[in-house]
Order: sequence, then C-alpha cells, then structure tokens
Amino acid sequence: MEETLSITRRFGAPEPSFYPLDNIYTEATLTIPHTSRATYYRLSLPNLLCDADYCLYLDSDILVCGDVLDIFSAGILGEDWYVAWVTSPSYCEPAKNERHRKTIGVSSLQGYPNAGVILMNLAMMRKDQIQDRFMELLDERLPMQDQDVIYKACQGLMRSLPPRFNALNAYELSPSEYLRPGSCLPLAYSREEWREACENPVVIHFARKEKPWIDYSLGMASLWWEYAFEAGLGKECFFRYFDDASVVWKRLREVMLDNMRLEKRIASLQEKNEALVGMTQHGSAEAAAAKRPSMLRYLKRVVRK
Repeated sequence: MEETLSITRRFGAPEPSFYPLDNIYTEATLTIPHTSRATYYRLSLPNLLCDADYCLYLDSDILVCGDVLDIFSAGILGEDWYVAWVTSPSYCEPAKNERHRKTIGVSSLQGYPNAGVILMNLAMMRKDQIQDRFMELLDERLPMQDQDVIYKACQGLMRSLPPRFNALNAYELSPSEYLRPGSCLPLAYSREEWREACENPVVIHFARKEKPWIDYSLGMASLWWEYAFEAGLGKECFFRYFDDASVVWKRLREVMLDNMRLEKRIASLQEKNEALVGMTQHGSAEAAAAKRPSMLRYLKRVVRK
C-alpha cells in the first residue's frame, strides 16, 4: 500500500482508494498454479463500486503504455452489454475451442477472452444481479477460474476490444508474428488490428507464469524494468526477486559506469572531429593535417581501454 502511495505522490497522481477484501472466496477453486484467490476479487466489483456505472479492471502484471481512456471511444458504451474484453487467440484454435466449450458447458465459445483487461458495465450488472450468478458459478469449479465464471455468466452480452488494449507478450509483438505458419492470431484479429497492437499498444500483459521481474529474458521484459526504475522501484524489485542480486547489481553498476565513460569519450571525439572539420572548411588544411596523427593516437588509446 505504501509503495503504491509513494508512486502516485511522486508523479502527482490522485491517491487511490483501498478496499479490504480479506476472508472471501476462501473456498474458491485454484487450478492455475501461479494465481491466488485474489484473482476472484474482481467478481465483487459490481456491488463494491456501487456508485460507479463503469469500471476498467486491470491485472497487476501489465504495463500501461498509452491512454486507457481510449477504451471508452471503442464505440461500445450503452446498456446492451456486461463486459468488453480482448479475445484470447489460443482459444480460437478449433480443437482447443471445442474442448473448453464442452468443459465449461456453454453452447458457443466465440470471443473467449483473456480477462486481464475488462471494461465492466457495473450499472447493468447490478440491474440484472450478475454478481449473484457469479456466486452460483463458483460451485462449478471451472478450470480457468474467475475468467470462466465471468464468461459463462455474461453469455450473449459481451463485446470485443481491439488487441492493443491487452497485447499479450505470449506472442511476439511484431507484424510478422501474424504471418508465421501456424499462428492463431488471424483467427482472433484482423491484420490491421494486430499491426496497431504492435505499433501502439495501450496495455502490454505478461499473462503467463513467467514474469519480467523474475525472468529478464522475456519479451518486453526490458521495457518493464525501464518502467520499474522510472517509478523508483527498480533497485528494490531487483534485490527482492533475484537470488544473486548483489553480484548482478555490482556487475550492472560496472557496466553502467563503463557506458558512461564510453559516452564521454565519444562526446570528446565528436568535439575533436567537429573542430577538425571546421579547420578544413575554413582553409586551414595544414593545421588539420597536423592534427591527424594525434587524433589517430587518441582513437587507438580509446580502443585499448
């Protein structure tokens, strides 16, 4: 809580509100190993945020890279839907789609989502008492947990969002990924939608078990760390999640210092080169020629270091 408050104060953002949700969903099924029962908390949002008509739910393993308010310009506002979200490409694969459809007991699995980003029509959900339906479905012990609960409860009243609002790092964020043989992306999005997600993602989602704060070889992990350091939490995260953090941090500092020294040398070389070009342009060819041997020796010295 204090970490969140420190970040909002640092960037001048409004202070968030915190809602205690302890000791609920204690009997809820956990079938996905890297999740906790906190994943079910989103089921409480319609009644918890009783004064709000709409709510944008975001998972915690995301990067917000653009203006999330753009989601409200997607042309979906109105009263004829409960949730809007981004389709999960892997569930568009026919065999997986049919298998999961049978497992959760629905007539169609069209537009099955990744629920890390959900625009919720809270007013309509309260009107139709959807939260009561959520509670009933908990007894079915569905395999994708609360994601299945929401999908099954909201059947027929769901809307799709473009993938740039939930760009999954399970896929390489590159237009060429769309054309890769065997890619399931064309089953979920148009080529233009995927290109926009790659070039202008609003939300990048690290949806798999592997997370960038644990595995820095993941795609887009470097961007996550860049955000972490910008928020003032980079060093703390580094020491919290890496067993050999002290050794790696020391080496990282050495590399950073080496880079700073190299940048200074490059800047010095650029200044000397500009002076040399200036002398040549102003007719001081003899003076420029006299400078070249010392410049050559300087370059060799830089390379040796």
